[in-house]
Amino acid sequence: MSKLLNLVDEKIAPPNLIGGIITNEQLIDWNLILASEGRELKHAFFLETDASPKEKQNLLSQLLYLSNTVNAYLFRFSPSWKDHEQVSLIRGFYLKTINFLELLIANLGTSEPEFHFNQSISDFQLKAIKPQLNRQYASLKKHLDAAAIDQDLRNLFLKGVFKFIRKKQLTLRDTNYFQTLVTALFQATELDTESLKEILCLYDFNLPEFFTYMINSWQNSLLDIPGLLDQLERIVVVRDTLQNIRGQKSDRLLTCEASLITNLKCFLEEKGQVIKQLLQLRRIVLKDTELSKSSKRLQINLPVAQFGLLIRMLVEKGLLKKENMGEMFTFFAANFYTPQTAFISAESLQKKSSDVEFANAQKMKGHLIGMLNWLNANYNLSNYS
Repeated sequence: MSKLLNLVDEKIAPPNLIGGIITNEQLIDWNLILASEGRELKHAFFLETDASPKEKQNLLSQLLYLSNTVNAYLFRFSPSWKDHEQVSLIRGFYLKTINFLELLIANLGTSEPEFHFNQSISDFQLKAIKPQLNRQYASLKKHLDAAAIDQDLRNLFLKGVFKFIRKKQLTLRDTNYFQTLVTALFQATELDTESLKEILCLYDFNLPEFFTYMINSWQNSLLDIPGLLDQLERIVVVRDTLQNIRGQKSDRLLTCEASLITNLKCFLEEKGQVIKQLLQLRRIVLKDTELSKSSKRLQINLPVAQFGLLIRMLVEKGLLKKENMGEMFTFFAANFYTPQTAFISAESLQKKSSDVEFANAQKMKGHLIGMLNWLNANYNLSNYS
């Protein structure tokens, strides 16, 4: 290996070629060094039993360094030798040396596949790989533009992928992950927001922004579920789904970050514990089912969505003070129940008070008209405005 290092760092370095003539003897000597060093390295990797994995990995790192060095000679330092009378010979030997080193890295890498898979791709290889990745990214962007996908999800995904393929040091693992993910997205029978989220979870797309998106998505979906028990059931279902996903794919986007599935399961576990604590506290107050229907809590014969709208109307018309809204909804959730929901979620009740569907507003109007009719019938108010 020392001769190969000396060849690259000294003998064929551009400063040492300027102003001189490369003789046939020099060229023969350089080619002999490549051949002999190649044989010795293959022998060390595949025939010597005492070579440790660490030694092999160090050699692979040195070969990568040499390839990048000669690549710099070929392109970055080309102005220093482009006017040399043997410019074609210099360019040809640089290319030959790089190809020799690249083939050697690929062959010897089979002896240390895990290390080779996570080793940076050489600068020479990147020149061919980057345009291919950019073309795949452009096709993927067009594919997503034509699909019914939430814009926030689409944007964070494309931004994360673009940053991923444009990073300075790409590995074979990185390119393999990207191409596998792109293939999966193109093979999806119907790509929409939900299917995209499922595929990204399946392929452990552990971008922090995607984790936050998933958390917010679940939080919003839980707010649409009025009952704490129903919320807990939903969490259990989602956790089971994640459990089935985990282990199907062994790779992930960012190897330096924790698995997306692991983080999502931790969130669901914590969320489930919070809901269980809320249920436990309410059960302690209520003690048993019979007590839950006694004077300590009142049943209101409205769905949770209409109950929330009623509270909002009382607030907006000044019958309840418009302050400490969170505490107010917590009070109503703790002290009322509906025929369908024994334990109301305060967060869901507050959300449904502002996110009002037309059908619920229409039914509430019917209740109010019924109340007015009752007043008119019982207190002779028909002739008063």
